[in-house]
Formats: sequence, C-alpha cells, structure tokens
Amino acid sequence: MSPLEGRTLAIVGTGVMAESMIAGLIRGRLVEPGNVVASHPRADRRDELAAAHGVRVTASNVAAVEGADIVVLAVKPQMLARVGREIGPHLRPGQLVLSIIAGATTTALAGLLGHRELVRSMPNTPAQLGHGMTVWYATPETTPEQRAQAKALLSALGVEIEVDDEKFVAMAT
Repeated sequence: MSPLEGRTLAIVGTGVMAESMIAGLIRGRLVEPGNVVASHPRADRRDELAAAHGVRVTASNVAAVEGADIVVLAVKPQMLARVGREIGPHLRPGQLVLSIIAGATTTALAGLLGHRELVRSMPNTPAQLGHGMTVWYATPETTPEQRAQAKALLSALGVEIEVDDEKFVAMAT
C-alpha cells in the first residue's frame, strides 16, 4: 500500500516541475487524480491541468490547502512571501508541507508559514522525465509517516535521497 493512498494532495504553483510531479504520481498510480487539487491564478493553465491529468483545479491557494493532507509548495521564489502569508494561517498540525522552491530553507519556511512539518527538496531538470535526482531534508517535527509520504512523492520524479543535514540539499543543487 502506498503511503499516499487516500491522501489529498494540494499543489500550490503549477509550473513545469509541479506538473511533472502530478504526471509521475498519476502515472505510477500513487494517487488518484481526484485526490489532487492544483491551484494556479490563470484560468487557461487550470484548464490545461484538468484536461491533461484529470485533477481538480482552483484559483484559490487557500481553498487548495484547507482540505489537503499534503501541500506541495512549487511557486517561484519571488512569490513565496506573498503565497506564504496567504496560506500560512490555513495550515494545520498534521499537514505535511513539501517545498520544491529554490533557496527556501526550512527555517525561512517555518517563519513565514508558522508551520514546522516541512520537507525541503530541489528536484533537478531530468525529474521532468521521471529520471531525476532529488535530495531532500525533513524537519525534526516531521513524522515517520510524513517522511514516507515525502519519499513516495519525490520518487515520482526519479531517485530520491533523504539527508539528515539541510546543507546537503543546497550542496546537491
């Protein structure tokens, strides 16, 4: 049984890497399309994602995260502060937040979101084809179950390696 089975996944920011993750998760049957909600401000992009992958879509980041078990933050680094202030008050204990935002440390994410169950990762370009290498770090507050969920999510992009020191994430990129 997949650690993602029956879980609801919110993808906040749905660019190329986030779409690669969605496609890999669905292709690998790790999640059902109906259990994924993707937020994006542009209607045409939302329509593309719904048509291509059968996922639910919304213009509201808050609506996406409120019902999710796992939140993937995939916005551009310059959008993090705005999106973080928007969704932070709506995150709840028990939700895993997995970041694929370049340069965003778990300390910065925790301060911005007011949330500590965090995974920081930075997939590389081959991840778009499911052949990437992703090094990731989980905060001490992240449970073993959440780590298993992160591992499953990131495996949809290729090989994943958990490290016990966040500095190795930056070194790997």
